[in-house]
Amino acid sequence: VPRSDLLAHHGAFGLWGLLFIACAWFGPALSARNIDRAGLIGLIYAAIDEALQGVPGLNRFVSVQDWLANALGIVCAVLAASFASRLMPRA
Repeated sequence: VPRSDLLAHHGAFGLWGLLFIACAWFGPALSARNIDRAGLIGLIYAAIDEALQGVPGLNRFVSVQDWLANALGIVCAVLAASFASRLMPRA
C-alpha cells in the first residue's frame, strides 16, 4: 500500500520542530540546550499525537510508520538547527 502521506508527516513535523526551536523556550534559539530540549519534547509530542489517534470513536488508526515519519521530521529539524548553530559566529 503506498503511503504518500508519510512525506506530509515528515514535512509538517519538521516545520513544527524548526518553529518550536525558533521560539527559544529553553535559551537562545540556536543553543545546544534549546535545540536538544525542543527535539526531545518534539519526539514525545509526536508519539502522543500518534497514540491519541487510537481513541475509540475517532475512526483513526495508530501507525508506527506515521510516528517514525513524524520523528524523522523532528530529527531533521534538530540536525538543521545544530548545523546552523555551528555556522553562526561565536560572540
